[in-house]
Amino acid sequence: MPLARQSFGPADGARADPPTDISASESLETCKARGKEFFKRGKYVQAKALYSRCLELSEQREDILSNLSIVHLKLSEWAAALDAAQQVLTIDPTHVKCLYRAGAAHIKLQEYKQALTCFTSAAQQSPADATVKAGLETAHEMLRQSKGQFNPQQLYFGSHQPQHVEYASYTGPLTVKLIAGQGCGLVLTAAARKGQLLAVCKPLAVGESKHAGMVFDHSTGCMNDMSQADLITQLISLCSSNSTTQQRVYALYDHADNACRHEEDATFLQGVSTGNMTPQRLSVDSAKVARLVKYNAFGEGKSHNATPMDPLVMAKHETSARHCMCALYPLLSMANHSCCPNSQYMLINDVAFVRAGKDLKKGEEVTISYQGNQLQAHVQERQKATQNWGFHCKCARCQAEMSIPSGVNKALQTIRANLSSSPCAPGSVLASFRAANKSSSTRDYAKVVQQVQLLLNELDAALAETVLSDQQKGWMCFTVLSAYECCRTCYEHLQDFQALHQVWQTILRLHKSTSPASDYHVREAVTAVYSLHATCGGTHQHLVRNAIKQAEAVMALRYGPMSDAQMQQAVQQVADRATDLQQRQ
Repeated sequence: MPLARQSFGPADGARADPPTDISASESLETCKARGKEFFKRGKYVQAKALYSRCLELSEQREDILSNLSIVHLKLSEWAAALDAAQQVLTIDPTHVKCLYRAGAAHIKLQEYKQALTCFTSAAQQSPADATVKAGLETAHEMLRQSKGQFNPQQLYFGSHQPQHVEYASYTGPLTVKLIAGQGCGLVLTAAARKGQLLAVCKPLAVGESKHAGMVFDHSTGCMNDMSQADLITQLISLCSSNSTTQQRVYALYDHADNACRHEEDATFLQGVSTGNMTPQRLSVDSAKVARLVKYNAFGEGKSHNATPMDPLVMAKHETSARHCMCALYPLLSMANHSCCPNSQYMLINDVAFVRAGKDLKKGEEVTISYQGNQLQAHVQERQKATQNWGFHCKCARCQAEMSIPSGVNKALQTIRANLSSSPCAPGSVLASFRAANKSSSTRDYAKVVQQVQLLLNELDAALAETVLSDQQKGWMCFTVLSAYECCRTCYEHLQDFQALHQVWQTILRLHKSTSPASDYHVREAVTAVYSLHATCGGTHQHLVRNAIKQAEAVMALRYGPMSDAQMQQAVQQVADRATDLQQRQ
């Protein structure tokens, strides 16, 4: 057994930390000096203890409270920081440092009007202070954002590091209501147009991990990248110290205690999703917190709840040193899953932006997908995947596909078997496609097209004999999207522009009918532009222009309105990242 590493004091040239114990006979000046030394070294917990002791020893409290306020800010103790600063301001309303610190605390507490008042007063006292000016600008920006007014330039094109960006929370025409058979859900209080921003959700806590692979996480009982374990630890700490946070976390679905809700709980659920409720102390149950994370957390990484990287904001995430992220969003967690979601969310610097993917009516439920880009899977596969969240999906698409006509089911199974790689049967479409890629022969690509078209014609004939709606037919075809994508690749090699244009229109129509404005939909719409442009050979430019307009319309659904220059830049960025992704694969 290896010996534990022994420490014999600081290395040569290093300075030892001052002792952390506080003597009852210690003087005020000594406590101040030691607190200052700890603060300089980033030892904020020790500094807080010493400054708190100073308050007991001194009748002149302003400077000590001011120091405590900045220490609380460093420890992310926003309410305590605000309280300390306000105690100083009751004595000296012109204290610039405490006006600034109170403003900073109000920002973190999402109290933007109060923050603006504090920073305005600080600017009046110290108009040349660059830090105060920056705080005032931030307060103005946060106030605008809290009304749903976000700057596309800052969201999508800034070169800043993720950890340096602050976004305000925003709740649009949404309320929390009980949905029959599903528990709580998000419902519109007013009609929403497609592309409208519905909510901006800041995380209650964020777990991070730089673990290189998947491991068994005993805290959640499943394989993940260990960012969930970090999130659980943080939430336990937050719940132990703050009863309001405790209630917001405990009100979420955990598959055990609150699977069933009563109508009278709706007001309470609305309160906990936004943080507006009367706090009540609850005991902290670590097992319950672990369940809550398992069933409610969203993230980026390798967990079952991972969110696809957005093609437009991907570069910002790539500048971050972390490998995986897992976060809890109380309001977003209230949204139910659907395999044909009417809304989309994306993560920008740990903040979730939710937009309507189509025109929605007042009273309509807002749904999102928990499965990322796996919506083209067969209904049985999707049902199995939703078990990770403790439910079986009963969305309109799943219900339609569970009762699929036998002829349609047979045609779909035949297509899937021909495109399956486990195993790749000789003579199958996939085998022919691989042979064509190897030979680069136009004859081989034409053979693949002929095979796929025969299968798709059989599917169309089977669908024509049903009473399914056009949307339901689109859902069925979406499960074999890879067949259309196979044709697209072949047409690109064959330089058949008319056929390529037609199959691209079909692909984008299937995306629109199943999951409009998803990151996959955006990437495909932009790729279509460059695919058609490369194949048209200078002719049919009007169809290329139409494809550009179509791509811009899809991007406006996902990212909101932009200027013409911003839209052109966005299309180019998505195209560059789609190309980069293909090269990596």
